[in-house]
Amino acid sequence: MKYSRWCFCLALCAALLLGGCALQGQTPSSSASIAMPQEANTWPENDFTSQIPKPQAGQITSIIDDSANGRFTVSLDDVTRDEVDAYLSTLQEQGFVKVEQGENDVSGGVLLQKDNTTLSIAYSGDSFGILIICQ
Repeated sequence: MKYSRWCFCLALCAALLLGGCALQGQTPSSSASIAMPQEANTWPENDFTSQIPKPQAGQITSIIDDSANGRFTVSLDDVTRDEVDAYLSTLQEQGFVKVEQGENDVSGGVLLQKDNTTLSIAYSGDSFGILIICQ
């Protein structure tokens, strides 16, 4: 279990780095603060999460509110790979286009885009992260 959580964290970090490519030409806010994870157990209601459907599976465990830099992350646990696949299908049905995808035996990630919203989805074991980038 610790191995899969480590892989999830690694995949989420990679997603954050890849997601930064979507902000080309934008300057981060002048504040030098670094957004930190905050515990959460309900779906957050904000301009970022209003761009996507709420996942039907999983338990929300934390958020990272980096809205000053155009990013917001929601992390969930207790999600199966089939439930992640169903959520990805829902996103595509709502007009998100898959830009990139990669996975191995333990983890995976998908980059999707619709209009000015980019999503970086990372999953490993029973953990699932959604990075929302609004331009």
